[in-house]
Amino acid sequence: EIYTFPYTTLFRSSTLAGRLNFLRLFLSPDIENSVKLSSAVAKNISAKLNVPLAKKEDATYLSKNCLSTPAIGIYARDLELARLIKGPLVYGEPLYQDNYTECRLLTSKDESIAGFPVSARIKTVAEAYYEGIVEYIGER
Repeated sequence: EIYTFPYTTLFRSSTLAGRLNFLRLFLSPDIENSVKLSSAVAKNISAKLNVPLAKKEDATYLSKNCLSTPAIGIYARDLELARLIKGPLVYGEPLYQDNYTECRLLTSKDESIAGFPVSARIKTVAEAYYEGIVEYIGER
């Protein structure tokens, strides 16, 4: 099966910088806005790619390394790459690449963008992100 895993980030640390960053996240609307942004992107990915949203039991790392959010299919995780981001953030893993069928779709070069061969599936993922972002901005 194929699942989508957009999630936001929460930060837990014993360092002063980590604690200050967590305080910033706690006091700002960044976490709530990230969940809203992630939800809009996840909804579009699920609809456009015809994949269900992930449940905690779908992947070991979701149950061991992620926190659930109020939104279905959206999980919070401490990611180094997201610690310096200020504002809403969505980081997604929309498709399982160890699924044979999905892997073939992702590696096919059946579309062209600006003369470069690309996968139609990757183009659809990009469109789903774009539409989710536009939807989130429209709700603000």
